[in-house]
Amino acid sequence: MTKNLTINDLANKLNLSIATVSKALSNKNGIAEATKLHVLNTAKELDYKPNYWAKSLVNHKSNIIGLLVPSLNESFYRNLVDSFFATAESKGLNILLFITGNNQKIEHQQILRVLSYNPQGIILTSSTNDFENHKVLLKKIPKVIFIDPYSKKDNFSSIQINHANSVYDAIDSSIKHGYEKFACFCEETNELSENQKFSGFINALIDNNKELNPLWINYGKFTFDDLFKIVKDLKKNNQLPEMIFASNEKYSLKLHSIFNKLKLKVPENVDFICYDDGIENLTYDFPYCVIKQPIAEITEHAIDIVLENVLSKSEIALNISLMSNKIFRLKPN
Repeated sequence: MTKNLTINDLANKLNLSIATVSKALSNKNGIAEATKLHVLNTAKELDYKPNYWAKSLVNHKSNIIGLLVPSLNESFYRNLVDSFFATAESKGLNILLFITGNNQKIEHQQILRVLSYNPQGIILTSSTNDFENHKVLLKKIPKVIFIDPYSKKDNFSSIQINHANSVYDAIDSSIKHGYEKFACFCEETNELSENQKFSGFINALIDNNKELNPLWINYGKFTFDDLFKIVKDLKKNNQLPEMIFASNEKYSLKLHSIFNKLKLKVPENVDFICYDDGIENLTYDFPYCVIKQPIAEITEHAIDIVLENVLSKSEIALNISLMSNKIFRLKPN
């Protein structure tokens, strides 16, 4: 298999001009069908892949989408990136991935880099929420899509996850299955998503007239030792709730380890609802309930918005709200 084959290499191999090969690969008229077929078959045999980056710089257009994520440390972002690459490939698009590290300056630099490739669109999943700093740059990109936790911005499209309603629905379902006593471990951050999860939890208990025990309502920045002490004291004083809600992967994994250390069984001693996908691999031997973010739906909607803009040059901003998906294993009434 030939690696890094250029269009010039392919033309030399076929003894044809670069222009002829380019027309064949682009399925354009002006060359014989037999020649076109010969070029396509040879390109396939040699595993030729077009250099979209160089092509975009020459033609001032591309099939490239820039994707900016804060990091790949969290399973949500890793799964999101995997889904974007798979979905884009199936639709003939290419993803250019940039990591921002939740840093405003780096994010701004990465947007500049995306611009140099003449992208069809850019998708931002940053948590810096520094919109004004990027506004002038983003106006130069054909289609810009903000993904949670960004809120609606001017005429830019957005895809939001309704965290509040997703958590509310999960707690409400648990109550309908017979659970009475609920605790939460939510992280206090500047991210809108964490605030929404906490409000969804509280509102579900209030609307169902369930106890808001101060010992069970944990909203803040907790280290492993902090969490360990809280759970240990609850166990020691026989004040464990029936159900614990963890608002993110980080807290879910820490609590999983704490449960093991304290020999707490799920769901026998206390049941557990996790938000995000990080705990999912543990559900086979540690049967948590999971609220999964709708990654497939996010990527499909985002790429469809870009394609619609390419086809129709639509300037309409779309704002889509999605619910997360529940994977529940709950005790019967």
